Order: sequence, then C-alpha cells, then structure tokens
Amino acid sequence: YYTDTYNTKGITIYIDSPLGTDKDAELKGIDIRDKQYALYSSLVEKGYDREQSAQYANGEIMLAELTEPKVEEVDTKDDIVVDEPKVEDQAHEHTHDNVEIISNKFDEDQQGILNNQQAALQNAVVNIEAELVGTVINKLTKVNNALDTSEDIITDTERNRIEKELVLAIATFYGVIMPLYATTVMNRRANEFGEFATFKMNNDVKTYIKATANKAAQSHINTIVDDLLVTTKQASLEGASQEQLVAMIKQKYSGVISTTRATAIPRTETNRAFTMSQYQADVQFLKQNDLTKQAYKKWITRSDNPCPLCKEMAAQPPIPFKQAFAEVGDIISATYEQDGKTKVLKQTVGFEDALAGNLHVNCACIYQLIIE
Repeated sequence: YYTDTYNTKGITIYIDSPLGTDKDAELKGIDIRDKQYALYSSLVEKGYDREQSAQYANGEIMLAELTEPKVEEVDTKDDIVVDEPKVEDQAHEHTHDNVEIISNKFDEDQQGILNNQQAALQNAVVNIEAELVGTVINKLTKVNNALDTSEDIITDTERNRIEKELVLAIATFYGVIMPLYATTVMNRRANEFGEFATFKMNNDVKTYIKATANKAAQSHINTIVDDLLVTTKQASLEGASQEQLVAMIKQKYSGVISTTRATAIPRTETNRAFTMSQYQADVQFLKQNDLTKQAYKKWITRSDNPCPLCKEMAAQPPIPFKQAFAEVGDIISATYEQDGKTKVLKQTVGFEDALAGNLHVNCACIYQLIIE
C-alpha cells in the first residue's frame, strides 16, 4: 500500500508485545478495586448480607435490591477444619487445647474477592516482568561493553521505577486481603471465647504491609535481574551477538520467568497474607481482652507431605505468643531419612521473622492459638 514510501525511506514495523501494559488503566483498576472493597466493608459493617454486599459493590445488583440490614450471629461451624492435623498428633504440655485451628480460607462470598485480587496481582506481576525484560532488551541493544554488573543490563533508575510498581501491586493486595481476613479471624475468636474485639488497620499493620511489600518486590526484581545477568554474561563470554542475547532473554522470559515466577508471587503472598492476618488479628484480640500473657502458639503443618524443616518446627513445644518461631539470621536444621540414608537439611531465615508461618517459599504452615 505504501510503495513510494518504501522505495524512498524503507519501512520499519513495530510489533506491540501482548504482555505490554497500560499503566493508567492498571492504576485505575487498582483504585476501582479499592473502592469496591471499601463499599463492601461499609455495607457489611452496617449489617447488610455479605453476598448481596459483594454483588452491589461489583455492580451486579441495584441499591433497591438490597434487603434490610440485620445483625447476624457469628457462626463458624462451617469453618472447622476436618482435614487439618489433629491436635493430639502435635501435642504439647499446656492445658487448654479447645481453640480450633483456623483454616486459611474465606467464606464463599468473600472468596470471590480473594480470587479477583489474586488475579489482579498475577496480572500486575506478569506486566511488570514484561516491562523489566523489555527494559533489559532495550539496554542491551545500546551498549557494547562487557556485562559484569546488573547496571550493564538495567539502570538503577529503571530498576527502582519498576520495583515501585511491584511494591504498589503487592501493597494493594495486602491492603484488601489482610483487613478482610483479619476481621473473619476476629469474629471466630469472639465466638470461641465469648469476648468482643474489633480489628483495626493500625500503624503496626500498615507498617508491616509497607515493609513486606518493599522486601517482596525487591527480592523478586533482584532475582530476575540476577538471573538475566548470569544468562547474558555467560552467553556474552561465549561470543554471542546482541541479537542472540536478546533471543536468549526472550526465551528465558517465556519459559522460567513468566510461567513459574509470575505465579509464585500471588501464591506466596496469599499464604503470608493469611497467616499474618491471623497473627495481627490475634495480637489485637489478645490485647483488647488482656489475654496476651496467657497466650501461646504452636506450629502446625497443613501439607500432606511437609518438608523436614516444617516437621521439625511442628515437633517443638508451644512458645509465648509474641515470640517468633525463628528470627532472621537463625539457622534451622532438620535430620531426616531418604533412600535409606540420614540427611541434614539446613535453612537460614532470611526474609522475615517467622511469627505465624511462612518459613519458606510456598510454605502453607500456620499456628494454633493456645490460651492458658
């Protein structure tokens, strides 16, 4: 169609990546999800039916379709975990074992909110990773120096900007899920003990969300950048051209990064959001009812085949509630049998103190609250 132009100037074809992202649209989507959750929470607090509140917040029904609000009694019988480890299997010397082990799950109407937030976080991670890889590719096409440090494949300015985008996505996820699940935990505690308490997004919770989002985002970006640097550095030493380096990065992205790591963050952060929501809710519940000095906690495994380290943690006796199961810098070790041989597994706690679970990536362990 443009023969004359082609003959005089040539044609440059640009192909937009399907993994590209419209930042304004993404930020608008986050804002909308926050407002939907705020509206949902407000309606529930006023006594409206949870399912109808969720439908109204999502725009599925009109205001006139909401039934009159009512105060509902807390009923947690459907939340009792029948397939969790029995308390006697992880017994201890304390006297009161009547506190149910809380399952990391929402009620049915709340599950939709979790699913939406997980999908939003995963989409954000995929988009951010695509942007990171694109930035690295763009950098490689403009430099001819040796690839020795991360700055040779991405500038600190670009790296920090992309990292902040991931911080925002993770913090938004926590900001929605933690108060929602913590309130659920608080209601269960009230039903178990007959003591009233309310969960608040206080400075401790907000500080935790901010710090965790920053650490998780930094860790994830560092891992990808380091991985890309190792890949390109080795290929460069072997004499690969710029075109070959770019092709390798694209292959790396479509393989390990996009299919594995993009799904690891929502899964890991969901586990952490659940366990820390329970912990923050219990902190406030115990404080408001002056029970902190009487409170202990016990590590509980939920997997059918827990790792040796988590088995070792579950074998330990209860500890005071405010004490960490393990602190950053601690080395946890476990001895186990495999293929007829005795082996020792060690791990250094490096991300955060193990206050409620989450000993390692994809760890699904929780704790049981014990009141003396």
